[in-house]
Amino acid sequence: MKTLILFFTYLSVVPVVIAQTGDKPNILFVVVDDMNDWVEGFDGHPQTRTPVMSGLADMGTLFYNAYASAPQCGPSRTSFMTGKDPHYSGVYDNTKLKCASLSSNYTEEEGNETYYTLPGILKDSGGYYTYNIGKVFHCWKDYIDFDSDTPDPCARALSWNDYYFYDDDGAADSLFIDLFFDGLGPFDWGRVDSIYEPLTADYIQADSAISFINRVGSGSGTCDRPFFLALGIKKPHFPLYIPQQYFMNEFYMDDVYEEPFHIAFNFPEGTTPYNGIVLPDQTSPSRYLDYFALPEDGMARTICDKQEKNFEEYTLYLSPLPVVSDTLTDSLNRLFLEQSKRANFLNAYLAGIHFADAMLGRVMEALEAYPEMYNNTIVVVFGDHGFSLSEKRHWQKSTLWETDVRTSLLIADLRDPEPAVSYRMAGFVDLMPTLLDLAGVDLPYFP
Repeated sequence: MKTLILFFTYLSVVPVVIAQTGDKPNILFVVVDDMNDWVEGFDGHPQTRTPVMSGLADMGTLFYNAYASAPQCGPSRTSFMTGKDPHYSGVYDNTKLKCASLSSNYTEEEGNETYYTLPGILKDSGGYYTYNIGKVFHCWKDYIDFDSDTPDPCARALSWNDYYFYDDDGAADSLFIDLFFDGLGPFDWGRVDSIYEPLTADYIQADSAISFINRVGSGSGTCDRPFFLALGIKKPHFPLYIPQQYFMNEFYMDDVYEEPFHIAFNFPEGTTPYNGIVLPDQTSPSRYLDYFALPEDGMARTICDKQEKNFEEYTLYLSPLPVVSDTLTDSLNRLFLEQSKRANFLNAYLAGIHFADAMLGRVMEALEAYPEMYNNTIVVVFGDHGFSLSEKRHWQKSTLWETDVRTSLLIADLRDPEPAVSYRMAGFVDLMPTLLDLAGVDLPYFP
């Protein structure tokens, strides 16, 4: 029963309508890089803004307790794209994935030589046209599982009929670093002038998805097959150079020496309406007993504390030290500065999710221009794993704590749009059997 958790969860909430239509559904499969549960409808963050995802949730199922198979991109994506957990693939972290060829991860020697991919089964058994845009598999720049030797897209082997990603060799990010850097240590972020938005990879790759939808709408581009369009959206993955209109600019600390000092976080705690960015709870003993139970000098706390110290030591590099208020002690003055810097980073992360939502919105708007196509499409949107933002003094990913593995998942079957929320556990390893069933394609046999 383990491998059918999501399958049965979805079918118990939303009825399958394959028998009611003569056409197989198109599938828009959107993977958002490093997006945790800070999405409207979840309990991740009260200030997140994701109107497009929220609109999709109103037409489909929001999986409130959805979990990635692993807390890093490589193993998580390998798992949900093949329907097998990391124990089977042997890919437990990003360094274990052999990027040159997906098949090299599955060998008789390792006892896992039988493997299938979601796009491969849809293409070969379901008669789908499969198109990869951006980062879907990890190692996307290696054209992973794409048959580049066959010129005819309709005759290609492996997983994909077509494959595209935009790569400017870091030119845009280099420009943004020069012009807009406001980061700290490994936390690389900045508010980018809006005129540069069309230069971002996510904007350009959304353009490619829109062009594909327009081609399909004009009657070409898919070899007369339904499509599986897999779109990888890179933000909110680092570096977080996000067009400034997606920030909550009224809360952003522009100048640490501004007088009076602008407190960037919600203060006092619990204030409504919010006067700054709400910071995650970092001190609640009931939530963080497991962290405090770790050996103080052990590896786990050392790894967590290493990134946290980027913020704790932030004020050591400010000379002269800004004065938040004459009434504060030196230690409290430094704490206000640190928390405001944290708030700026959280503002950037929330902006990254807002930006990703907007790119999804552009694609959905293109789809809506073709009602027949729109009304025969299943839309799947999710983050590839969770992402910690100072909870338990931990930042980013790679642990098995809740914040690193819980993420957002929405499935909207636009053939029969009905809102629902599932509170049952849902594992990403079951995305493959769930979508194959909704598409009317048999699940392959694993010996």
